[in-house]
Amino acid sequence: MAHNYLVLARKWRPQTFDDLLGQGHVARTLSNAIRQGRVAHGFLFAGVRGVGKTSAARILAKALTCREGPTPTPCGRCDACVSIANGLAADVQEIDGASNNSVEDIRRLRENVVYQPSALRFRIYIIDEVHMLSGSAFNALLKTLEEPPPHVKFVFATTEPHKIPATILSRCQRYDFRRIATRQIAARIEQILAEESIPVEPAAVQVLAEEAGGSMRDALSLLDQVLAAFPDGAKAADVAWLLGITPRALLHRVAAAVIDRDPRAALEAVREADEGGQDLQQFARSFLRYLRDLLVLASCADAAGLTGLADAEERAARALVERTTAPHLHRLFALASRLLDDLAHSPLPRVHVDVALVRMATADTVLPIADILARLERRPAAREGGGAGSAARSPAGRGAPPSAEVSRGAKASPSSIPPPDIEPPDLDAAPPVPPTSAAGADPSLPPSAWARPAPVSPAGPPPARASALGWDVEPDPFLREGPPALSQGPPPGAVTGAAAAPSPASPHIVSGKALDDAPLPLSDRGEEVGGCVEPIAAAGPVPSPAAVAVAGPEAAPAAVPVLPPDAWDRVLEELAPADRVLAGLLAQAVPVELTAERLRVAFPEGSTAAEMVRQPRRIESLAAAAGRVLGAPPRIEIDDRSGEAARAIADRLAARHAAEARVRQEIMDHPAVREALQVFPGSRIVELRPGGAGSVGATKGAGSR
Repeated sequence: MAHNYLVLARKWRPQTFDDLLGQGHVARTLSNAIRQGRVAHGFLFAGVRGVGKTSAARILAKALTCREGPTPTPCGRCDACVSIANGLAADVQEIDGASNNSVEDIRRLRENVVYQPSALRFRIYIIDEVHMLSGSAFNALLKTLEEPPPHVKFVFATTEPHKIPATILSRCQRYDFRRIATRQIAARIEQILAEESIPVEPAAVQVLAEEAGGSMRDALSLLDQVLAAFPDGAKAADVAWLLGITPRALLHRVAAAVIDRDPRAALEAVREADEGGQDLQQFARSFLRYLRDLLVLASCADAAGLTGLADAEERAARALVERTTAPHLHRLFALASRLLDDLAHSPLPRVHVDVALVRMATADTVLPIADILARLERRPAAREGGGAGSAARSPAGRGAPPSAEVSRGAKASPSSIPPPDIEPPDLDAAPPVPPTSAAGADPSLPPSAWARPAPVSPAGPPPARASALGWDVEPDPFLREGPPALSQGPPPGAVTGAAAAPSPASPHIVSGKALDDAPLPLSDRGEEVGGCVEPIAAAGPVPSPAAVAVAGPEAAPAAVPVLPPDAWDRVLEELAPADRVLAGLLAQAVPVELTAERLRVAFPEGSTAAEMVRQPRRIESLAAAAGRVLGAPPRIEIDDRSGEAARAIADRLAARHAAEARVRQEIMDHPAVREALQVFPGSRIVELRPGGAGSVGATKGAGSR
């Protein structure tokens, strides 16, 4: 009769320690404790739902009260075993902690523990979901739990042991119950089906075991549901349809569409799943697990027992794996994992699933690095270039240009491609001697304009220096992102007469936010004057243009102490430990003038940083730090309004952008880069990074991927 039906989870509840599935560590410890007479008075069984906590408590009660015991193997036939198995034993009380969680309930328990058991050897209290007790109830239980009567045993069961006070934990022996393995659940289901004479195909059993999530009770509850829907037997497709699980065939279609770069097929499969009423979060979880199985097959030659796929499904999955690479599967898995995170908070799950699958189907294929290196080694140019080493450079040293026989627009022959052994410029070398031309300065211009680079004369280019790519380029002080014009007086030999032509003002005007992305000032290399890098030198007080014009070219400058070339950097370093905020603000500035008497820094017009630096306490801090470097505190001037400040900042930004564009173009024009782009059609350079002195090969000038 229907009203007498006993669900499978109760009918097949474990009756001995040997029947506990996946909890061998618990069964062994408790059996040995009973066998040696070392049974504690309090136990805590912790673990997820449906893994055997309450069943183990009942087995322990039978083992302690069996007529043939105490014994680790209760007979199951005596009055004690039968009454405990049926839940009728008066001396074994199962208490629900959720509904008996007050101090009054614990007080009644304390009053009853003093009485001797009525029929059994021990009085055993099994409190399920003990973490639901109130704090006061736990406190009321402490003394009894610590020193109970000899005939009393406590067994607590919980799914949330972290909610139990430490004072309770310290009075119990704790046993952590583990999730049951999928293969163990599947084997137990097949055993039960064989005992019940119910035909269910193995693939359907595997689906049930996977959906159980490590819980045997969940697996048997799902099996009851399947047998009610399909009393004559069920197949994997029937189980997937009943439980709302995405069929493996549909997952295979989606994976094949993504690997074959067919977004339409992937979207059609998702539409079919959505219109069939499937939960898209469940679909995303199933697809993530399927990608995991594909990764296992791609990584392991023998994946037996690692995937949970049936034989036919594994053969189809291996055929799919052969069409892609393991790195590409890793990338697809990462995208699918991100999709699962997005769906947890998305009000539009279908949109997220569609977009994620399109992204997967259009993602670039990831090649293993070994394959890339092998393809490069097969190229004659790569072999010849790698073996040339430094011998292929010009005898003149670093900075030799590529062979003139290879034009930049034509495809280079393998024998003419230079090796990718590129070195950075030697910026530590001594700077060249500044010229003494009569066109070096103009008294009609402000002092900061004296140090600006002069146009290249028609007679020839200025002295060249090595670029980051290995051949000579025009000199540019901003490749190291130094300040554009740090004035410390006119350069030696500069003309101070009125006949010098004035320099036009820079048309660039920079807003107050322009320097947020600019690099930090590096003034240790000096400025460029007339095409040469001149070290920073101290000068006396800057005379006015009128005074210079009267003095004439014969007037000799007064003797002044020489400042160190890295004076501005040393000021910032001196300031940083005492006031990091001020040092950060000054990192956005350009030092226009730095002498022993005056320090003038330029900010963009309307800059908030300039207003913050103008605060009296920050001016005093800056003057004190500069005084420790220069020998005496200079006068501090903050300039964010003059045209000279705007020109200095604009020149710095323009020089930086020009340098970046020039370096990028040189890298793109390098034969080694062109060769790499030809080896991998469709690839592109997405990032350039400056290389260090310890770099090797093509990574010296820039990094690309």
